[in-house]
Amino acid sequence: MSVTPAVAQRRAGVSTIQYFQTNDAIDLQIAALSTFEAWMSYYLCFNNYTRLMNTESQITAYLKSQPESTAGEMQKLHDIILEMMPGAPLWFLDGKNDEGKVVSNPSIGYGAYTIHYANGKTRDFYQIGMSANTTGISIYIMGLDDKKYLANNFGKSIGKAKVTGYCIHFKSLEVIDLEVLKEAIHAGIKFHQNVEN
Repeated sequence: MSVTPAVAQRRAGVSTIQYFQTNDAIDLQIAALSTFEAWMSYYLCFNNYTRLMNTESQITAYLKSQPESTAGEMQKLHDIILEMMPGAPLWFLDGKNDEGKVVSNPSIGYGAYTIHYANGKTRDFYQIGMSANTTGISIYIMGLDDKKYLANNFGKSIGKAKVTGYCIHFKSLEVIDLEVLKEAIHAGIKFHQNVEN
């Protein structure tokens, strides 16, 4: 519903708002805040929404840019990971450095954790990642302390895949055991949950 400027001013406790459009309980709560808090709340909500929509559109475009068979398998994995990590932050990295040069393949990321470097610096990064190149699909399981964990626990049972300290690379879902891949992803998610607790 719409409210008059006078009502808007009274709800916000100021005289500088010329017009205020309110809708349901969220807007009514914002209206009760001070001017700064109201507009900051609106800005942050809008900014976060815009960032999320931009990331999702980049992910969609990236998936559509892949060959049809790869795109379908990546979409399937994307949906699986989203189901495993409901509400987790989404990332899209275009593979370019600060100078705009391509230094890696683009990747989709899920969740977040903080990398701590030996020099004391830190960097936020995704927990689980997914990328593709001409040889297949890579699933990244980041932050594991034991670099042999993936190979020792899933290397023999996953099928035709190259398993390294943080990456599981395979040509197609047809040549691996999807349930084993899901177990590996779940192990990575659980590891970060244990670290946070």
